[in-house]
Amino acid sequence: MPAVSEPDVFVSYAHADNGVPVGASVPHGWVTAFASNLNEGPNVLKKRLFIDHQLQAGDDFGSGLLNRVEQSSLLVLLLSQNYIDSAWCGQELEHFVRTHSADPESPADVYVVELFPYERLIGVPPVIQRLRKRLIHAKFWYQRHDAAEPSLAGYPSAGECEPAGRDHYWNVLNE
Repeated sequence: MPAVSEPDVFVSYAHADNGVPVGASVPHGWVTAFASNLNEGPNVLKKRLFIDHQLQAGDDFGSGLLNRVEQSSLLVLLLSQNYIDSAWCGQELEHFVRTHSADPESPADVYVVELFPYERLIGVPPVIQRLRKRLIHAKFWYQRHDAAEPSLAGYPSAGECEPAGRDHYWNVLNE
């Protein structure tokens, strides 16, 4: 059993997916809200979450973050084009797979959350391709019948999006 200070869940995301849109009334980005909402609601199993903005001033970002990755029991990967394009996100994922799986071809304890349709992502690295074959757990994007492009459910926040996006967000989160 991990010590109390060690996280159960490491949230791996691209910072570009956590921005606050100009004009939004929320003080934090989609990823921060998503991570917080993982512990909200009746009968929710509380998890110790780690998201990188919890690092303290003066912490060694590189080794400190990789230590948190290694100490975590589960990695929640927020998959988007921004994630794929981030070299740092790739390092987090590779480090988790290397330290948590006897078989890198079948990594365990990775929970993949799609923020955008996988089929539209460009340059998906092999480790994510392997995960994709069996580990996509939640799709937070949805396609309205009258829209040309998919939308991220709950964006910019669950309270500031259209009803279909709000409903999709809470349904997927609660699953």
